[in-house]
Amino acid sequence: MQPPPRKVKVTQEVKHTHTEQLSRLQLKHQTDLDFLEDLRTYSQKKALIEKDYSQALHKLASQYLKREWSGAPSEEQKDSRNVWAVWRSYLEGVMKVSQSRINGCENYRSQISDPVKMFRTQKDLQLKKCCEQLARAQADLQVTIRDLEKSRKTYQEAEQTAQTVREKADMEAKSKLSLFQSRSSLKRASMKLKAKKNEWKSKATQTRNDYLLTLSATNAHQDRYYETDLISCIRVLDGSFYDHVQSFVTQDIHQQIFIQDNPGFQKAAPFQYQPCENDSSRQLESETGTTEEHSLNKEARKWATRVAREHKNIIHYKRALEECETLGTPPTEQSRNELEFRIEEAKENIRKAETVKLKAEARLDLLRQVGVSVDTWLKSAMNQVMEELENERWASLPTLTTHDLSLSTTVDLDREEGEELEENMETYDDSSSSPSGTLRNYPLTCKVLYSYKASQPDELTIDEHEMLEVIEDGDMEDWVKVNHLNLISAVQHTIYRRKGFFL
Repeated sequence: MQPPPRKVKVTQEVKHTHTEQLSRLQLKHQTDLDFLEDLRTYSQKKALIEKDYSQALHKLASQYLKREWSGAPSEEQKDSRNVWAVWRSYLEGVMKVSQSRINGCENYRSQISDPVKMFRTQKDLQLKKCCEQLARAQADLQVTIRDLEKSRKTYQEAEQTAQTVREKADMEAKSKLSLFQSRSSLKRASMKLKAKKNEWKSKATQTRNDYLLTLSATNAHQDRYYETDLISCIRVLDGSFYDHVQSFVTQDIHQQIFIQDNPGFQKAAPFQYQPCENDSSRQLESETGTTEEHSLNKEARKWATRVAREHKNIIHYKRALEECETLGTPPTEQSRNELEFRIEEAKENIRKAETVKLKAEARLDLLRQVGVSVDTWLKSAMNQVMEELENERWASLPTLTTHDLSLSTTVDLDREEGEELEENMETYDDSSSSPSGTLRNYPLTCKVLYSYKASQPDELTIDEHEMLEVIEDGDMEDWVKVNHLNLISAVQHTIYRRKGFFL
């Protein structure tokens, strides 16, 4: 009887797949080099054959052209309808064609052979760049999968412990039933056991929620890896080769064929939820008034803020990339290397920020499915980021010492751009005229846009259109303090710039 197959860990299986992908890309690189070498040597040998043939043909035609025929008409009496004239014209045409082919063979080396040799050298640099880029993408995905395994293990341990506590509590409850115990003692014992079960139930629910959120983020990360990161690495490896042969075959078609021939590059199956044996829940728990609901709202606020922050980072990195690409070619090799490093660094930062944003959005989608007010948190966080970007834009403008027509024009343009922010916020204050939103003089009077019912001790119940006085910034991002209590971010404290009044 054969023993059952050994179960391979997910992380080890992923590493094996990534190693195979890297190996196949290196093999593809070597195959491309062999093809380029064949193309170069074939072109050289063909040029030699063409040259020898053309020279021999040119010599042959020249010999027959010099031959004199008895009875043939003289040059003065030559008629184009005469057979001798046709023969001479044919030989002259052969000489012209053969000479043209000889000149073409002389230029063959500079047009094909030498460029192919240079392209082979570039391919080595492209392989190095591709391997480095792929290694970073693989490392990020492996970290995400390890986090998924940790959250799954934590969930299973907590769920098993909660099940054990429930069974133990039930046994203790039965064992303590006695006619000689008072009703009050039985009630105290019952409340104690119930509190213990609820405590472990809450822990198990929180770990399950974390596992489900991490699972959603991991699948989103894996999809991006196969659909974007891996394809990008293949394009880097190919370089500009397909730009020269696009009239014959396109790069997309070649990539599709390569992926079909190599199963390791095909999109992997998504990770599945693995519940404990006695756990009947398959989704996030969001029961009104429970700790889990507060936890889910906290997660929504956390990941909405992360989405907004990564959106801001992507804008910064893209600006840096555009600045580098508009600098042109530096004069020295060291400057070119530094510029190339800055460009690659900006691209890598964009990739990382887009990946983190995608994972956060996947978590928010899962939270949205169970009724959490994700869009409210997201709208608040994005408003805050847009304000910060606007403040940065103002900080980058030249400082004006006098209030002239140009300043008024700038303020009017900014007011038009901030009309969308005006729809989300109404603020009344004339205590500052600085264009920087960080220089706020409290207290400030704000108008509430959304009603909110406090769900935690440090929150405040507010009503729509209510006027509040903001005292100072809160201890968390996007929060402010009103009457020394944390105010939920349903109060849009994003300040828009209008008519010279700034916060």
